[in-house]
Amino acid sequence: MNDDYKDDIDRQNSSEENFKETNINKKERHELIQSKQTNFDEKSDQSELDYQENEVISKPRMDKGLKAFLWIFGIVISFALIFFTSSIVISYIKGTTSWLPFSWNSNNEDNSHSTALNTVDRTETEGTMTAEVIYSKVAPSIVGVVTYNPSQGLISSSAGQGSGIIMSADGYIITNAHVVGNSNKSNVTVVKDEKEYPAKLIGFDTRTDLAVLKINATGLTPAQFGNSDQLAVGEWVLAIGNPGGLENSLTRGLVSALNRSIGSANSLVKFIQTDAAINPGNSGGALLNMYGQVVGINSSKLVDYEGMGFAIPVNTAKTVVDDIINRGYVSGRVRLGISVRQISAYEAQLNNVPQGLLILEISNDSDVSSKGIRVGDIITKIDGISTDTTSTLYGELAKHSPGDTATLTIYRTAIMGTNSTTFDARVTLLEDKG
Repeated sequence: MNDDYKDDIDRQNSSEENFKETNINKKERHELIQSKQTNFDEKSDQSELDYQENEVISKPRMDKGLKAFLWIFGIVISFALIFFTSSIVISYIKGTTSWLPFSWNSNNEDNSHSTALNTVDRTETEGTMTAEVIYSKVAPSIVGVVTYNPSQGLISSSAGQGSGIIMSADGYIITNAHVVGNSNKSNVTVVKDEKEYPAKLIGFDTRTDLAVLKINATGLTPAQFGNSDQLAVGEWVLAIGNPGGLENSLTRGLVSALNRSIGSANSLVKFIQTDAAINPGNSGGALLNMYGQVVGINSSKLVDYEGMGFAIPVNTAKTVVDDIINRGYVSGRVRLGISVRQISAYEAQLNNVPQGLLILEISNDSDVSSKGIRVGDIITKIDGISTDTTSTLYGELAKHSPGDTATLTIYRTAIMGTNSTTFDARVTLLEDKG
């Protein structure tokens, strides 16, 4: 029995040893698996690291010089954009956008044309030309201007005629206001090379005796306009026009005087006086210097005297013509809206009234009537300045702008010749559109 018990104990011990070995083997296998997994993870991490390093190495690095250049280029472009944007804003505010490479009309006005009367200074290096050369150069730029009374229809004969100067290849023509009758009610025809063109009257100005016409034509020969301020007394000049309907008649003379005041006191022109023949029909034609440049627009002559013709200086015409083309009238001028007559010293003494300007007529839009002024009153002062002459009145008005006010000193004679009164009235000035 003891032997059997011993055998049982041996078998039990053997089983326990086998169980321990089995557990040890399992533990070793587990540790082995974990070790392999760790090695795999390390290899994966190393592969990933190697891949990232390769990626970094494979990316090309930017050259430092190129990088600096791109930075500088970006800064320059930024400043250029800021400057250009600022210039546009400033130009918009000031209204001077003509330099822009695109059309920007902030005032919604039709300024589609850029026609202007451009003048060119003569230089000392330029030589003078002969009359023959000047004639051949300028004659293609001179036209005839004929006006008709539209109310007479087909039986209408010409109401007036004169000359004109082509100022642009597309048909703008300068002439005198009196040639078109100081009115936009006449039909105007331009005659060029025996061909007639219906003309549109763009506008006229009676205070400078200038008008601008437009005909539907292209490829015309414009005249060259000079600087009339360069003229000197004693200088040779030529006058060209259509006197008596005779096309392109040329006469020669001297500059007799400059800055002459003639005609109406309302006139704003200081004329060029010349003894070159200016006859009826020459009006609106060109007065030329010996460089072939137009320096004056022929306007009038004194009929009772020989050799006393007058032309409007081109420098005076430029601002008027440009304004007429752009607006249809000369802007910035004022008027009272009245007609007056100067009272002479003799009349004043005879009627026991002060010298001044007798009011003959008051227009409906004038502010004068609302201030108690009426026809028959005498203006003795404007803004404290005595108005013995009409030129004084217009000279003072020229200092004002439309919408300004001026103080008129008024003398009124009583009906029975006694108890005359004097009073001041502050009136608003109207814009004079010609």
